[in-house]
Amino acid sequence: MTESNASQQAGKSADHRYERIVVSQDGPVRTIEMNVPEKRNPLGFPMVEELNHAVMAADADASVKVIILGGLGKVFSGGHDLSPEGLKEYVAACSTPEDLWSQEEKFFFYKQGMDIWNVDKPTIARVQGAAVLGGFVLANVCDLIVAADDAFFWTPAARMYNFCAEVFMEPWVMGNRRAKEYLFTGDPMYAQEAYRVGMVNRVVPKEDLSQATMELAQHIAKNPALGLKFCKRAVNRTMDYQGLRNALEYNFLFHVFGHATNEFQEKLWKPLISKVNKDGFAAYVESRDREFKK
Repeated sequence: MTESNASQQAGKSADHRYERIVVSQDGPVRTIEMNVPEKRNPLGFPMVEELNHAVMAADADASVKVIILGGLGKVFSGGHDLSPEGLKEYVAACSTPEDLWSQEEKFFFYKQGMDIWNVDKPTIARVQGAAVLGGFVLANVCDLIVAADDAFFWTPAARMYNFCAEVFMEPWVMGNRRAKEYLFTGDPMYAQEAYRVGMVNRVVPKEDLSQATMELAQHIAKNPALGLKFCKRAVNRTMDYQGLRNALEYNFLFHVFGHATNEFQEKLWKPLISKVNKDGFAAYVESRDREFKK
């Protein structure tokens, strides 16, 4: 992160009160956990704002060497908040293409995702159950992923008349050909396959997930903070030279344009809002994916 951002975050209160996340610290390891398990830890505006604040505060805190991001309950995150309340909030903020561009680029979720990617300290995503769309992004803007054996990653964007979430990490974390298959089919990728293609660092039994992630974080934290910072910057800069940052910015344009197309609006957005408001999001997903289960 930039020096100006670091100084701003350093001034934020260490005892900041959160409503949707819980923050704890074990020695040099700060753990930030989404805590709305009854709704599958949805990434609406308030959740994203709290996560970003907590991550930036941890990055600015000299007592922290490693940051763990997790989700309490059965799943890491079911993704964007597509509940009636979440949809209402999103529509109000992104009612025009101009509003959509501004909100998603500057706040939800492109900038926030890249802010997490850019922090100086190593970050580890601790993933169990689902990591869907925004949940996929949140896990993959972290440096490492430790997954439970029941974890799966799902970006069914093509089924939603688009091609990616706000931060298009797929080809960078699983390779081009596997990314194409993953996106073309819209099928989930389960933990062992994610490990095989190199997206996940470790797969552990679900009951061991918290302990295994903490043990990895504590092992990393034995290193000097400056050495970790230099290692991370070196790898991230290598990816920038390979084109990561330019590609992500370019692909963000596709993401925003996809929302503005007539096909997206007429075949997905309006039916989605109607179905979610009437029957709930699970009913919408079931109807959308019915033909893929034949």
